[in-house]
Amino acid sequence: MWFRSRLRRWLALTGCATMLAALASSFASTPSQADPVVKPFTLVMIPDTQLAVQNKPELFYAQTEWILQERKRANIRFVVHVGDVVEWPSRISDWERAKMAMQPLDRKVPYQLAVGNHDFDAWACEPPATCNPWEHIEEDRSTTYFNTYFP
Repeated sequence: MWFRSRLRRWLALTGCATMLAALASSFASTPSQADPVVKPFTLVMIPDTQLAVQNKPELFYAQTEWILQERKRANIRFVVHVGDVVEWPSRISDWERAKMAMQPLDRKVPYQLAVGNHDFDAWACEPPATCNPWEHIEEDRSTTYFNTYFP
């Protein structure tokens, strides 16, 4: 049980650090201190997409399409996905759908994906109906699938 709270704390800190880095980089590119006009910007956060990827990928596609459509009007500077990209990491079709959803942002809007507990390779323990993925994550923190689709 201690691992779950520690993992959640680590994921929250990682997400916060990512957002702070994005904010810092956006301030570095804003007008100088002498220029009083600073244009507001938007930071987009995409929450857990694992069920959309698994059951209705068009919802995830619509999220990133909206980001592209609104990026200039809303001055979207950065997108952060907070993890749990897929439901079951050994299901390759989920990774392909997630990659297809995020790919339109490439070289158009900077983004970062955090690794959620469902994205760890160990979450795909076998057999799915009786395994306890939390036990495996304590021993195995590998993210081979995640890194394959989001290097």
